[in-house]
Amino acid sequence: MATTTKALSSIELGKFITLEKVHPSGTLQVRKQANGLVTFFWRCTMQGRDFREPIGVYDVGADRKLSHF
Repeated sequence: MATTTKALSSIELGKFITLEKVHPSGTLQVRKQANGLVTFFWRCTMQGRDFREPIGVYDVGADRKLSHF
């Protein structure tokens, strides 16, 4: 998977995008929120019901410099 900050920042607001299938079942998806944050979701179907669970947030506008202590 080659997902970059540039690719994540170009996602259309409010639209779910599938990044990759997750084995044995499900997919990794992202959705860009109005505030610019990108939320990652795990989506799967269990017993005929669809589930989309948030698993993390990425801020495409955050400063990428790491400070060393």
